[in-house]
Amino acid sequence: MPSLENVQVGWDALDRNGDKIGTVDQVGTRYFIVTRALIFTKDVYVPFSAVDSVDPDSGSVRLNVNKDQIDTMGWDDVSSATAYPSGPR
Repeated sequence: MPSLENVQVGWDALDRNGDKIGTVDQVGTRYFIVTRALIFTKDVYVPFSAVDSVDPDSGSVRLNVNKDQIDTMGWDDVSSATAYPSGPR
């Protein structure tokens, strides 16, 4: 697992292809909140186990899922993020 203690508020959250998903809005102990802005804003509680890599130089965190999978991952609240022990379903 990548070094997650470097993840910072304001960083870009990217999917596995490098497409921007949103911006890190808050960092917890086992997850971070990404704010997605489509037409309306939506918070996504991303578990650290979904992180593929962290790049402090570019201020980004890359996930191990595609952008179009985010809404189907069940990351709508904090309980879903803390119950997600390993990689995507």
